[in-house]
Amino acid sequence: MHVVRNIFFSLALLVSTQALAHTKLTGSTPNDGDLLSAAPAFLELRFTGKVRLLKLRLVNAENQVIPLEFKPQKAAKDTFEIALPPLTPSRFTVHWRGMGSDAHKISGRLTFTLDAIQSVE
Repeated sequence: MHVVRNIFFSLALLVSTQALAHTKLTGSTPNDGDLLSAAPAFLELRFTGKVRLLKLRLVNAENQVIPLEFKPQKAAKDTFEIALPPLTPSRFTVHWRGMGSDAHKISGRLTFTLDAIQSVE
């Protein structure tokens, strides 16, 4: 009886660990919350595993969408680098959505600010 209980407990632990192992964003350039003195040339998103990046949107503080040359990705990767157009001082929010290799949809957002005062100095 103890053997069956131990096997059941081990399987339950393995399944719960796998369920918690969904792909996540591990970092970005610029980082979430960064205050920048110069406009970044690109946006980099780094994930814990391979992701198909399906949607990416950049908006400024006035909620205006900044056009990007982004197309949904067919190939899964763990790092994406997206060229950014010239940006004027504002607070920016990046909204992203993707699908992890485990077929779970993932999404998130991050913000960064290009400071007018710091960019003049």
